[in-house]
Amino acid sequence: MTRNVLLLVLGLTACHARPRTPPPPLPPPQARVEAAIARWGTALHANDEAALTKAVDHGGQFALVYGAIKKASSYVPDGERAVEQTLTGLIGLTMLQLLAPGIFGPPFETFYVVLPTGPLGPPLVAAGLAQQMNDGTNLAIVPLPWDKTIGRIDAASKRHIAKLREREAWTCRPTKIEATVLPSERGLVSMARVSKHIFADWLATVEALWLVRAECDGGSALFVVTALLDGNDQILLATGPRTPEELGGHIHALALTGE
Repeated sequence: MTRNVLLLVLGLTACHARPRTPPPPLPPPQARVEAAIARWGTALHANDEAALTKAVDHGGQFALVYGAIKKASSYVPDGERAVEQTLTGLIGLTMLQLLAPGIFGPPFETFYVVLPTGPLGPPLVAAGLAQQMNDGTNLAIVPLPWDKTIGRIDAASKRHIAKLREREAWTCRPTKIEATVLPSERGLVSMARVSKHIFADWLATVEALWLVRAECDGGSALFVVTALLDGNDQILLATGPRTPEELGGHIHALALTGE
């Protein structure tokens, strides 16, 4: 009896359920590129850091750097583990330092790098410059000055943004999509295999990467636009206005495929 009642309720629900409305189709690639670069340019011109953060694919930038390092480390014994533990330690220690600097020390002063198994770790440990990890491996932890290592990334990013403002990069208007790189590209797939979380998770949200040429008041520029599956496209990279010779070099360096 109960089973029959359940079947009846399910049948009535199915009859009265409204069909799901499919999401509207996304605009064509050129229109999406124009919109993404316009959002980025408006935020850059207005010096609106919050809007600029939303317009830039910071997650993709980090995923690409991390994936490339993880890929390179895969050829070294315990290399992948060293990269993972360096990142885990960085996040965990920074959170503790922000919450309790009196106990764990001031944040953003020291960066702890985990060295993979190899000839470098033992002499550093013997000299007192590194600490042996007690995890059954030959991994060693080396403290390095923050401002001489990872802190340089943030400083370089700020200098790049300042240079883009100086060159009035908000005047750039896309003219041509030079290349389209799909998530199935061999290099991206290879990095996703070794970075199954950070890089692979980011790549799963990507529809394509568009290498875009743009014309600006001060010359030409290149952008790499991350086309996201949800249509919330972002700027992965922006060169700012360049001379034709400089731009040619950037095109060669950014061409992820030979097509």
